[in-house]
Amino acid sequence: MKKILFYSDTEDFGGHEIMSVKIANYLSTLKKYEVEFLYRNKNISNQLNNRIKTYFNNYKDSTPFPFVKNLNLFKILKIKKNISFINPDIIIVCQGNIELSLKGLIASKILGKLTVSYIPYADNFKRNKSYFATLRDFINKYYYSLPDYFLTPNEFQKKNILFQSKNNNISIIINPIESISDNKIIFNKYKKISLGIIGRVLFNPKNHLITLSIAKKLLSENIDFEFHIIGIGKDLKKFRSIVIKNKLHDRFVFHGWLEGEDKDKIISKNVDIVLIPSRVETGIPLVVYDALKNNKKFLITDFKEIKEYKLPDNFLIDINDVESIVQKIISLNNLKSVDDYIDFKNNLYTKNSVKNFKLQIEQAFRIISCGQ
Repeated sequence: MKKILFYSDTEDFGGHEIMSVKIANYLSTLKKYEVEFLYRNKNISNQLNNRIKTYFNNYKDSTPFPFVKNLNLFKILKIKKNISFINPDIIIVCQGNIELSLKGLIASKILGKLTVSYIPYADNFKRNKSYFATLRDFINKYYYSLPDYFLTPNEFQKKNILFQSKNNNISIIINPIESISDNKIIFNKYKKISLGIIGRVLFNPKNHLITLSIAKKLLSENIDFEFHIIGIGKDLKKFRSIVIKNKLHDRFVFHGWLEGEDKDKIISKNVDIVLIPSRVETGIPLVVYDALKNNKKFLITDFKEIKEYKLPDNFLIDINDVESIVQKIISLNNLKSVDDYIDFKNNLYTKNSVKNFKLQIEQAFRIISCGQ
């Protein structure tokens, strides 16, 4: 029996952490693996099943500029000692990008353990106009050389990893959709358009501030609307303050962090269109699954990362053109035909089924285990 340790030191809890939990939970049901999890965010521990032994990580991800701040030798050696005590055969380092959970990646390599990077986003920082992008991309080439294997959610990210690393030991594990709703969908036109923003409140990747420009444009068009914000994050307090400063507080409802049935209830009752104006995504985000599960229309940034999913044009937006976003919102509110929506939904459910998810996990870890 192989002992597998999942390592995470992020204080965030979003799509990647949810997927790490799902993979760990399924692996723990397979008799050939003993699964343990070294975590930082307590939401991870709360969602792991009782087969998985857990350990709290005393050392958190160091941000901003984790490519430098995570190179803390004292903390790396402490983490190395903790991992050595657990003594796993394989370590899965849950990295949002190559700079995150970096202390665990380095500690694993120092120990000579079979090291797997579970990384959903492998694009370079120059493309996203990040601070010190050229320097970071240069340094990160070394970090990409450390893992023995990579796990990633789609073909686009696999190509990104191959651009960053000569290591072609890469397995795809999709983000699964766990249930499908009845296809008897009816799209209605509403006098008051309710827009939902779901997920971590982080200005840079999630682009929450664009809602202010959208709100002002909708007001100028005399269109009644309301934003429902579902989620928490480090920029939530500042976001509330900016909304109030712009005298839009009567147009925004903040629901906090919701999960499961509580989240679905709010989406089903209060949201007409789920808006996903992110600057960065790894592929189809789990927020789209929330929309589909509740038979809600959605608008998402037209990323290269989602081209393989062939979304209908009326569900795609250009975040650099607020006026066009508002027109898409108005058009989608008026949309009655459900054919394109149902076709996309059924195709995604087929491709990203739970069955395929489980098969990919089994195949990936069979390959990884043989490489030890």
